[in-house]
Amino acid sequence: MSTVKANTYLAASGSPTEEPSIPALDQRMAKAWIEHDMANTAILSSYGVSSVTDVAVGKQRINLSSAMSSTNYAVLGTTYLAGSGITCNLSYYQDTTTSFTTLNKINTAYADYTVSFVVFGN
Repeated sequence: MSTVKANTYLAASGSPTEEPSIPALDQRMAKAWIEHDMANTAILSSYGVSSVTDVAVGKQRINLSSAMSSTNYAVLGTTYLAGSGITCNLSYYQDTTTSFTTLNKINTAYADYTVSFVVFGN
């Protein structure tokens, strides 16, 4: 078995700023992810996300940096709320190949809170 160690991976073009492509893994790797505070649309940490658009309380559009090949992509989301007796309903739908909208409820009312999403697809 061989071990490969490197300090820098370059794209096929030799550019250190262009992401290297690993075709065998491309479909299995996350295309984008984000953790953001819905109360002020603050992006706390992200990759592959260009911006967040506030649509309404409990509803925000996540804009992707690069278009997906179709609207058939998967989005996984999570949140954490301290306390007992709180029911969270976190969902999404794909708007286009470049954005998806999050819908967030606490108990039965739409609400803004910190959420995280990961996007998989082509």
